[in-house]
Amino acid sequence: MRKLFKSMCMLSALALTVMGCSSNDDTNPVITNGPKDVAIRIVRPTTYAVEGSAVGEAPDLNDVAIYFVGSGNVLMRGTMNSAEITTGNKVFANVPGGAEKVIVVGNPAALASPTLPTTLPTTEATLMASLFEQSKQTHHKTAINLLGTGEITVSGTAFAASVEVGAAISRLEIGEVKTKDDATIQLSEFTLAGIFINNTYLKLGMDYTTKPTDAADIINYGPEDASVYIDNTFKAPRLCDVGIATEAGTSFKPTGENQFWAYFIMPPTAAAGGTVIAGTGTDAKPAVPHIILHIKDAKATDGAYVFAENTFVTVTKFKDTSSADVTAFAPGKVYKLSKAIEFGGEHLSEKPETPTSADLTVTVSVKAWEEASVTPEL
Repeated sequence: MRKLFKSMCMLSALALTVMGCSSNDDTNPVITNGPKDVAIRIVRPTTYAVEGSAVGEAPDLNDVAIYFVGSGNVLMRGTMNSAEITTGNKVFANVPGGAEKVIVVGNPAALASPTLPTTLPTTEATLMASLFEQSKQTHHKTAINLLGTGEITVSGTAFAASVEVGAAISRLEIGEVKTKDDATIQLSEFTLAGIFINNTYLKLGMDYTTKPTDAADIINYGPEDASVYIDNTFKAPRLCDVGIATEAGTSFKPTGENQFWAYFIMPPTAAAGGTVIAGTGTDAKPAVPHIILHIKDAKATDGAYVFAENTFVTVTKFKDTSSADVTAFAPGKVYKLSKAIEFGGEHLSEKPETPTSADLTVTVSVKAWEEASVTPEL
């Protein structure tokens, strides 16, 4: 009997020792057998935009959908509305013990994007194949989807999952379109009739690899489709600006408070890239979007060249500040052209596209937009 008592004492001491070893540095992912109460806390930094750009501005978070995931399956779904986000806490009871991580989708109710699964159980892959909609992304601060994920960790006896949530979409900002001073064929004037974003999607999965199946959601106009830019029948109205100017000049900038022509881009991953877009015409193209400028009435300085009334400048490549090729846009980044799009007569073409028991706390912070300065390459 004394031996049994002694053994039990040793086991108790060992248990206390293990518990005592827990510290604030113990943050390994944890799976527990019992249900967990989950307290959600939202942390939002205060930042401000500069000169109309989205750079440095933290998007608003109006509502969130929270998915608890374990072993590749979605085990539980929860939501928070704006009032609950403002108060900062909401407790979810009886979260399954097998939950290993949290996936947080921002503003799905406010934007009606993406269409998320509500019937459980389902798989994480099914959840991440839910499609963001480009048409619902209307403002870099007040109307943009957000996304974030974090592992459930333990510190002492408290469970937590800290999730940084940032803009789920990319943004392209263009500040100026002008003639190139050292162009081979210098231009004395032109009219900027329109800017269009081609070679992109109108919907894209939360995994950034699931593509839309409807051809109408794939923007891949080819060289023979010049009429869509001239007649303004381009099928993606939120990816273009038309009627920019009616008078000729050598430089054009946006007017009013907005200092940039800005477009929200669905950002497929580079890993899916190379042939990620179905292509312009019959050719598959890399994952980066294309910029099509509709130019009217361009005139050469020396008069030796005569251009058609409607011509196009096509930008298909971008370089970052280290002069490396940009192979894909990343979510949450602003691709702000570091200089104007400058072109000469040699760039004009009559056709575009030529050449637990313990509480589990989940902390969500909103990540501000980050700038990724790029240079367009004609």
